[in-house]
Amino acid sequence: MTDVAGVDDVKERVRQQLCEWLGSVTDDGTCFVVDGEKVRTIVAVEADDDAHAVIRVHSVTNWGLSASPELYRYAATDGGAAAAPCALRVVERDDGRCNVAVSYTLLGESVDPAELVSSVRNVASAAGDLAVAVQARFGGALTWD
Repeated sequence: MTDVAGVDDVKERVRQQLCEWLGSVTDDGTCFVVDGEKVRTIVAVEADDDAHAVIRVHSVTNWGLSASPELYRYAATDGGAAAAPCALRVVERDDGRCNVAVSYTLLGESVDPAELVSSVRNVASAAGDLAVAVQARFGGALTWD
């Protein structure tokens, strides 16, 4: 497999930066896992459609919700605004249910340590804040339940 746009190099830099910040980080082979008190944040380095390395930071906040126009509207409006600068997404599952996730994407070749740490913190913070509000309004299970 070809190292598209330095994906392996970016992944190693991300690992080092996360370890410097946290002391250690779980590497499951495809992504880095950062466990917080309320949320689990995933940091993945991969090639995008333009063959550049990107860093995708995301956290699933709620699991197993019923798909509804109200849920999608919430993600596009109120909840989406609360998640800024991150994106709030409704992810449809094969079983017809939905998960809600907060995400942010960075260009891998130019990311610096402060930007990476800030992005992980922002995603985790937005996910923690939104999880309870989403559950109260739409049901589903919290990630940490």
